[in-house]
Amino acid sequence: MKSIITVLFSVVTFATVAQHRLYGTASTTMYSRQLDETSALMTDAMGQPVYPQQKYKWEGQVSFPANYTYANITTPSGKTYRNIRAKINLVDGSLLFTDSSNSEFVAVLPIKKIAFEDVLNHSIITFIKVKEDTSNILYQQLDSGKISLLKKIYLTYKDQMGYGTTSVTRIFEQKYSYLIYSNTELLPLDRSKASLLKMLADKGQEVEAFMEREHIKLRKEEDLIKVFHFYNSLK
Repeated sequence: MKSIITVLFSVVTFATVAQHRLYGTASTTMYSRQLDETSALMTDAMGQPVYPQQKYKWEGQVSFPANYTYANITTPSGKTYRNIRAKINLVDGSLLFTDSSNSEFVAVLPIKKIAFEDVLNHSIITFIKVKEDTSNILYQQLDSGKISLLKKIYLTYKDQMGYGTTSVTRIFEQKYSYLIYSNTELLPLDRSKASLLKMLADKGQEVEAFMEREHIKLRKEEDLIKVFHFYNSLK
């Protein structure tokens, strides 16, 4: 159990993913570039310092990734800031980032896309802002093309009070839902076979054959991604 320094902005102990390229461990040239990029983001994004406030105890992961991770951040104007140590605050959808002294900031500048470096799996995890969506949510982009498959990561919580104490512990849990984005429409995804084939009706026969051939189980995220990847590969 941890003492909270606000749910929104907690002090982070960096995990191995973030530690493999901490400031000062890279070459002088790389270190200088990272400082320049972070400095530019702080100026352009009007980075506001995070001032911790003791509120209550908490358990669970309230950000994605769990720890600050290197990312490329793109604004609606198309400008990209590279190798920024960042994470998404799942409580309010804000972008947090750090400077070379590990001080935390929250970006006020609108964000179009964040591409996190997943070092362990040698991949990129991309989040996008859907312009038609008026909320502050950044959606994980699982597949893109004619119809994009998106994942919404959100938090639920319950408060517990220990016996004989007035101290409250808020326990957070991450939940997921899936959506499709096509022709400026953002729609929830019903993961039944009939509903999915209706959504992909223009290639319904090919998709259904693929699902049978690959023994697809739509409750599995990896299988859901396979279906959309196959659909978006069709001409």
